Amino acid sequence: MGNQNLNVQDGLTHMLDKVRNYGKGQIDQFEGRIADGLADADDILNVCDGCLFDVKLINGTLIEFKSYSLTTIQKISTSQGAAFQKQFKQYLQSATDNNSFKYVFNLNKISDVSLIKIEFQKFIGANADEIFRLNPGLFNNAKIKIPNGKALKAMADQNKLIDNVFFDFINLE
Repeated sequence: MGNQNLNVQDGLTHMLDKVRNYGKGQIDQFEGRIADGLADADDILNVCDGCLFDVKLINGTLIEFKSYSLTTIQKISTSQGAAFQKQFKQYLQSATDNNSFKYVFNLNKISDVSLIKIEFQKFIGANADEIFRLNPGLFNNAKIKIPNGKALKAMADQNKLIDNVFFDFINLE
């Protein structure tokens, strides 16, 4: 296991390097709590009580900077209950659309966005019903058109989420 402080420093360096590209007055907040999105009869609220976003822009977009190696990215789909997965669920729950949050991965560590999408797709496929219930409107709208958890799972299992506009929130910088 690596030195946790070095990992935090690496992630912070990546974030600071990218934040300076935003224009004056575009950033509203750093390190804020991700708001609970929707009340749900299945008590999905507080999926990740106290989860934080890295940056919030004036327009409301939440940005999460990740400086992950390929080895860490490959754990996205298999680390059940991990903080990353809980945080991602919280983003989904609070999102108004897939442009209201962004994940910015460090281009110096991984250069193929499809490797990231594959891991997200595996995680979504394995948890499709729960993930769909977090925010059905995020998936079933004029832009994305995934009507239910069963359809979301089928798309993930058939490797069809990779090219879907749903993944527009994933960026390499």
